[in-house]
Amino acid sequence: RGSGGAALIRRPPAARAGVWFDNPPWGMLDMWGAPDGFEVALLRRLAAALSVRLDLVGLEPENRLPALELGRVDMLGAGIPYDPSVLGRVALARPHGWLAAVMAAREGEAPAGFEALRGRRVAVPAGALLAEVTARAVPAGTELLFLSDPWQCLAAVAERDADGAAVQDAVLRQHLLDHPESPLREAFVIRRWRIALALPRGEPDFLHFVNGFLRVEEAAGGLAELHRIYFRGAETDIGATP
Repeated sequence: RGSGGAALIRRPPAARAGVWFDNPPWGMLDMWGAPDGFEVALLRRLAAALSVRLDLVGLEPENRLPALELGRVDMLGAGIPYDPSVLGRVALARPHGWLAAVMAAREGEAPAGFEALRGRRVAVPAGALLAEVTARAVPAGTELLFLSDPWQCLAAVAERDADGAAVQDAVLRQHLLDHPESPLREAFVIRRWRIALALPRGEPDFLHFVNGFLRVEEAAGGLAELHRIYFRGAETDIGATP
């Protein structure tokens, strides 16, 4: 079979899409263990537009870009941000939303900023760009706890094993919706990124097709619909066109 964008549009039996399943609400597994999430739903709509079968491939954060660069997947819907660490390695489609990273802490104990974390413990999701950004931002003397997923990071703060947790705002929001009695609150915003599907470099036909698909979805209200489904209690925050 051919690989890459143009081949996918011409005559593919399937498209392989890499997804990070520990990245709710963008990518996750539902209560039955089936793939779900905003980017999973978006990839399914894209596969339908391409008239191909969609094969979802679970990837960890550190394996996302290498999998695309080495041709193991044809595209990524895996929480890929517009960031210098990404640009230049892969092609990014029009953004379909914003990812905001926040510091979560116990109510009444929230640090006002990174400097207030000096000498304290901060839980971060191992392997994620958020962990790298937090590691560069915290002052000397801050202890980082690398945990397997954002839910464990929040649990560490709730159980006083950490003084703060770097997580996506959507994860904290979902936690507070599911656990109204939780002592956790947002302390401050760490950073905001636009988020996009990633495609192989050097395949302009594929990129053009995906961008056209996203324009149609946005104009028809499809992206707003997916935001309403997966971002409970949040306003639609579709990414601005670059």
